[in-house]
Amino acid sequence: MAEFDEQLAADIEAARQAVTPTDSAAWTTLMLGRQQSRTAAEAAARPRTDDDRDRAQASWDVWPSVADHYAEYPDDALDLYGLALVQFAIGQAGRLEDAGRC
Repeated sequence: MAEFDEQLAADIEAARQAVTPTDSAAWTTLMLGRQQSRTAAEAAARPRTDDDRDRAQASWDVWPSVADHYAEYPDDALDLYGLALVQFAIGQAGRLEDAGRC
């Protein structure tokens, strides 16, 4: 994690010198990407428990997030949400896409 933190600090400083952060879409994209990478790395470092899976599968109203998670990390999404919820999420996303709503 120390390497990540050092690289993040360097990226932030480079972005600050280039532009005001709030004026830069590129800076915002960089920071969001770093945050997602760190979150994924932290999740990977901690093994999932059955309680984690139970909480993730408790509500199927989160299917848009499940579909997005599956698009980026299919194995992780299947482990966390289970096959049935992932299939439902993909089906719902496909229906919206077919209807031209995405």
